[in-house]
Amino acid sequence: MLLLDMLPGGADRCNTPRPGAMVPENPLSPRLAGASRSHTGRAGDEAGPTKSPAPLPSAAGPGSEEAGQGGRNQGSQNLRGRGTEWEPDTEAPLPSPRSQSPDLSDLATVGPIMAFPEPKPKKPELPKKLVQNLECKQGAVRAVRFNVDGNYCLTCGSDKSLKLWNPHKGTLLKTYSGHGYEVLDAAGSFNNSQLCSCGADKTVALWDVASGQVIRKFRGHAGKVNCVQFNEEATVILSGSIDSSVRCWDCRSRRPDPIQILDEAKDGVSSLKVSDYEILSGSVDGRVRRYDLRAGELYSDYIGSPVTSVCFSKDGQCTLAASLDSTLRLLDKDTGELLGEYTGHKNTAYKLDCCLSEKDTHVASCSEDGKVYFWDLVEGSLTLSLPVGRGVVQSLSFHPSEPGLLTATEGRVQFWREETHTAEEQPPAC
Repeated sequence: MLLLDMLPGGADRCNTPRPGAMVPENPLSPRLAGASRSHTGRAGDEAGPTKSPAPLPSAAGPGSEEAGQGGRNQGSQNLRGRGTEWEPDTEAPLPSPRSQSPDLSDLATVGPIMAFPEPKPKKPELPKKLVQNLECKQGAVRAVRFNVDGNYCLTCGSDKSLKLWNPHKGTLLKTYSGHGYEVLDAAGSFNNSQLCSCGADKTVALWDVASGQVIRKFRGHAGKVNCVQFNEEATVILSGSIDSSVRCWDCRSRRPDPIQILDEAKDGVSSLKVSDYEILSGSVDGRVRRYDLRAGELYSDYIGSPVTSVCFSKDGQCTLAASLDSTLRLLDKDTGELLGEYTGHKNTAYKLDCCLSEKDTHVASCSEDGKVYFWDLVEGSLTLSLPVGRGVVQSLSFHPSEPGLLTATEGRVQFWREETHTAEEQPPAC
């Protein structure tokens, strides 16, 4: 006779653990395999209809009702964790699903057994409070850019210099000089070890952050270079120029020629963004072009007015384009469908930046009237007009993960945070 047949209930009780037995973890348990769970049960319960298991045999014998009743009257069961399942003490009967619940204090050291709803997300906050005012002292600031993690920023000046700042503390870290004319755009690598910049001297420069020296200069554009970006691995620099081309430069090669030239634009390239496998460009010819590098395809959307700035949404599903008709347009990336238009600001003569907030809840744009405008992404309503200065707000940059905004107007850069933000206390000077 099998030992299984000697147990009360025979083979029907094969899933019931014996008192004191080690219960192995089930590798296909929903908690381990990541399967969805439509209901919440005790740890160790199997999926399917809930059944009341028969009580384990007690010291008084399997047929003793007094022993089972006495065990239930002793209060909460003392359970011990065995991996991801629970096992009762030797003398304690297994409670049925509708019996008295176990003491949750005994389970606190192992993990939760119930799934609670997530807290309601907070209403997104917009940066309204000025926390830092940086006097850059590099002429007019043509562009301001956060680095990849938002801890530092770059400012491009009309005095041919590029500066690295800590905007949270308002401190200047380093100045990079090497361009022959004003610097128009800059970007940082994913590991913050290198910088790239471009300017009106028709060149693209690759910098070493620590030493401040130029590693390489790329020449080949026939006019001033308006925008520059690293690819995701910082092995290729992409630059867009007034000569109507986007050029790709290999940072690891010593060859002076670009590895690829994208010359589909009919007028100057004003803005450029790069994702892991896509290149997004805006041109003065009124078109937004998206190059899908994996599929080898080009998608073009006609805006009808010179495009001054383009960007991807954080989820990668949409593109945003600003143009000289004082309108921002949100487009579906795959179909080109117009999802929304945002108006109210002034942009008729200058190349101004636009962007999306860190959670894609709001659209932001510079303006020629000295303000930064915010619209609700879905509703399209104007949410905030932030007074920045008297002159044109030419550039802005949104923090990658927090409600923080950098704005550039005239010769200074301002750092804005949400109203609930509290500045970090500075250590006292020695």
